[in-house]
Amino acid sequence: LRASPAVLGDLAEVLATAGHASAESVSAEAVATGSGAGLMPPVLVELTPLRLSCQELVLNRQKVGDVGCAVACGFVRPWAGRLIAVRLLECNIGDAGACELARLLLGNPEAARDLSAP
Repeated sequence: LRASPAVLGDLAEVLATAGHASAESVSAEAVATGSGAGLMPPVLVELTPLRLSCQELVLNRQKVGDVGCAVACGFVRPWAGRLIAVRLLECNIGDAGACELARLLLGNPEAARDLSAP
C-alpha cells in the first residue's frame, strides 16, 4: 500500500474491525511530503503480536517509523480502551507517527497508564 500514515492507520482499523484473522502482517510505504518528496522505505508490521496482547502496544526496537506506527495504532484502535501500556523504544517515529499515537490515546486518554519512550 502507498498512502499517508493517517490513511494507512484508518485502513488498519478497518482490517481489525472486519475480523480478518487470516491477515498476519501489513506491508506499507508512505509517500514523503515536503522537500524530501519520494517514497519512504517499506515497513512490515506484524499483526499477530498486536492481536495477542490487547492490553499493550509494543513496538520496541522495530524500525517501523511513522507508517508502521500509524498501521499499529489503527489496528489496535478498536480495543484502545483496554490499553494499559504503550512501549515505543527505538522505533524511528516522527511527527506523523506521534500524531497517530496521540489520536489513539486521545480516544481514551486515561487508558494508557505506562508510556515508555526514549
